[in-house]
Amino acid sequence: MVKNLIIFGCGGHAKVIVDIIEHLPHFRVLGMIDDSPNRFSRFQGYPVLGDTSSIKSIKDPVDGGVIAIGENWTRRKVAEEIKKFDPDFNFVTIIHPTAYISPRCQIGEGSVVMAGGIVNSDVILGRHCIVNTLGSVAHDCMMGDFSSVGPGTHLGGNVIVGGNSAIALGARVLHGVTIGDHTVIGAGATVTKDFGDCIVAYGSPAKFVRFREKEEPFL
Repeated sequence: MVKNLIIFGCGGHAKVIVDIIEHLPHFRVLGMIDDSPNRFSRFQGYPVLGDTSSIKSIKDPVDGGVIAIGENWTRRKVAEEIKKFDPDFNFVTIIHPTAYISPRCQIGEGSVVMAGGIVNSDVILGRHCIVNTLGSVAHDCMMGDFSSVGPGTHLGGNVIVGGNSAIALGARVLHGVTIGDHTVIGAGATVTKDFGDCIVAYGSPAKFVRFREKEEPFL
């Protein structure tokens, strides 16, 4: 049975999500939801159905959806807003056909694994996580809710990434490292030691640069 999905967001990340869903025969894009006052009537060929408050008024049957927003804190706020309008809304997991997913991992609702992504044995991905294009998560890692790894980013085994944290494009996190909540590891970094909450770190090896606010954008 083909399920009708709505996609939240009309930015660059949403373009990639649309492409993935078009490769999945069991899903169909019903339309887009976007809260921008300047939103277009169509996006990537699909109708923009309205803002978040429009969920309940969509005429066609909606089987679920995915939040296609790359910025972690914004994705979290949108998820909270959706639940206000529809507490029972079904967030689906989207996995590109070329991704490798271990049968022994756990992936939370609303999470996305993009083309060439790897999620290995005994990994736990929380809700609304992103494993971006060619990113890999080695055995026994844990990623908290609303966390993300960027394109070409690799986590060694037994790495912990806290909720709402982002490991940016091309970074490498060595085996056994723990990264706290709301922390950003910069592009190309090599992470050899633990970092706590609400930190920006980058370099090779990665070093503390400054503290950051929870809601501070990183994209």
